[in-house]
Amino acid sequence: TELAGPGLVLAQSTFARPEYPPLPHVVGEAQAILAAQHGGLKSGGLKLLQPTPSAWEAVLQEEGERPFSRYGWLHIATHASADPETGAFSGLLLGTEVVHLEEIQGWRLKAGLVTLSACQTGMGRWYYGDEVAGLLESFLGAGARAVVVSLWLVNDEETAEFMRTFYTHLGAGMRPLAALTEAQRGAFRAGLEPYYWATFSFFGQP
Repeated sequence: TELAGPGLVLAQSTFARPEYPPLPHVVGEAQAILAAQHGGLKSGGLKLLQPTPSAWEAVLQEEGERPFSRYGWLHIATHASADPETGAFSGLLLGTEVVHLEEIQGWRLKAGLVTLSACQTGMGRWYYGDEVAGLLESFLGAGARAVVVSLWLVNDEETAEFMRTFYTHLGAGMRPLAALTEAQRGAFRAGLEPYYWATFSFFGQP
């Protein structure tokens, strides 16, 4: 999968809901990604969302009728939202809104890569008689050719450093799967516990 066209980083570090703790390293993660633009990685910008009702609405208004369809890659750093009754991850927290799976499925993405930098974004819920439904399936269904997700809880600080390395490899011209693999090999060689880097998995076209 080639990353053609500009990319967008959506990042939110503080939240209005008390059950969602701050993510103090998210801003540094986003800035490190933008600093890795050399080579084939180009950015259309960074949107730092505030925990206000208008934050997500303003993003959608700016995007127009086909939100995010012009981007070759998307990086979203925030909390995944879980259904309080079932515990299933049902969306992403952006502004004060939970952007649910159904809304994501309605996007018309052309992105070669979507990276979901949040806890357990690769987890879904099995619906009897149907397939697993989750963030991964929603982004692939919306048109993303590849998605990087996490399979368990992630550490805010270590994730920021890992993503900096991942996007540095992307910026040097590596394809996403190769860039993720090399970032994980680097973390292993550096002696970092697998808990911090083995959570990230690649799904889609290599």
